[in-house]
Amino acid sequence: MSTRLRHRSTMFEECASVGVGTPRVEQYQAVVRSPLFAELEDWSGSFLKTNPIVQQSYGWVQDPLHQWSRQWEYPFVLEYIGRELNANGTARCHILDAGSGATFFPFFLKKRWPDIALTCCDYDQSLARIFSGVQAPLLPPFQIAFRSAPLQHLPFDDGQFAILYCISVLEHTTDYAAIVREFHRVLRPGGLLLATFDIGLDGVSEISPDQADRLHHIILSHFHLTEPTEDPSESFAAGITSSQLGKVDAALLPWRYPFLSWIKAIVKSRKVPAHLRKNLTVFCCGYRKS
Repeated sequence: MSTRLRHRSTMFEECASVGVGTPRVEQYQAVVRSPLFAELEDWSGSFLKTNPIVQQSYGWVQDPLHQWSRQWEYPFVLEYIGRELNANGTARCHILDAGSGATFFPFFLKKRWPDIALTCCDYDQSLARIFSGVQAPLLPPFQIAFRSAPLQHLPFDDGQFAILYCISVLEHTTDYAAIVREFHRVLRPGGLLLATFDIGLDGVSEISPDQADRLHHIILSHFHLTEPTEDPSESFAAGITSSQLGKVDAALLPWRYPFLSWIKAIVKSRKVPAHLRKNLTVFCCGYRKS
C-alpha cells in the first residue's frame, strides 16, 4: 500500500464508528468531533467562499455540510469510499454521484483522490451551469462531469461505475424498483452502492418506516449487504433525530420554517401526524453488486 493510502487509512480510523444503519447519538458526536470532519469543514468553507455561484444559484441550504443528517452522511460515504479505494486502488475507478444536487462534496472527493473519474447526475438541468462555473477555476485536475437525467433512466453504459453513492435522494423519488435496477445496471460486478435516506418519524414526512423497509428490501433483491444491519424501521430505535439535533442547534435544520414545512407535509400526505413537530432520522447502508 502506498504512503498516501496508508495516511488516508489512518484518517478514516480516526473518524470513529461511521457505521451502517442509523447513528446513535454518541457515534454522531464522535464523528462531528473527528479530524476527518474538521478536514471536511475546512474544505467546504473554502469551497463555498471561492465558489459563490453554488450558494447564489442552488435553492437548497446555504451550507450543506452543517445540516443535521449530512453531518453524518458525508463522513459515512467518504469513509466507505476510502475503504474501497484503499482495497482496490484508484486506477480506473469511476464513481457516480446519483441525484447530486450542487455541493462541495464531489469536488472534495476529487481533491482527495485526483486519479478517480467522477460523474454527477441530477434531474435538475439548471445544475449544468453551476457545475460549469465551479469547474473552471478548479481545472486541472478537478474535472467532474455532469449529466442531467432521471434516476429511473440513467444515461450510462452497463457496468460503467465501480462505486455509486446516493445521499438523501431516494426518499423523494418514485418507482424505487426502476431506480434500483438502473443502479444495478450501471455498476460493474462487485461494484459498491452507498445509499442514505431520511425516515419520517412524525407520521407525515417522507418516507415512513414501512416505506423505508420496502426500499431497503428492494435494494436487497439486487444487491447484498457489505456488512450486517437491521432493517431501517428497527435500526432507528435509539438513533439521532432532527428534532433532537435541532434543539442543540436550530441552524442544523434545513427548513427555514419547520412548522410550515410540517403543515405542508401533512397536506401532502393527507395523514394525521403522529407528533406535533417535524421529525426525521437517517439510515445509511452499503450494498454490493453480486
